[in-house]
Amino acid sequence: MMRNLIDEISSEFRDRFGNDFVVVEAPGRVNLIGEHTDYNDGFVLPAAIDKAIWLAIGLNKTGRIRLVSIDMDEEFDVELSANLKKSGKGWPDYILGVVDQLRKHGMQHCWI
Repeated sequence: MMRNLIDEISSEFRDRFGNDFVVVEAPGRVNLIGEHTDYNDGFVLPAAIDKAIWLAIGLNKTGRIRLVSIDMDEEFDVELSANLKKSGKGWPDYILGVVDQLRKHGMQHCWI
């Protein structure tokens, strides 16, 4: 099952963007107690769940962030030099938030 998912993501990425990419997984978790307390010196009890996000990522040298959600059959595209704002779609905002924080910490040269 997982191999099929990785193959599907890889095939979709190749078809749309080319061959130079990596596929990564972010496993899911829930907090049974506590929220935003683990990094604020409070108590938290996280538990792993059977959900995950799989992401294929690669440089595109276009100055744009181009996102595709296979399971939602949606795309989102934004200029990288723009002031990043919420997409209005929900799902791209997680990636845009990470990019925004990386830029705020001086890492904008990583993808240009």
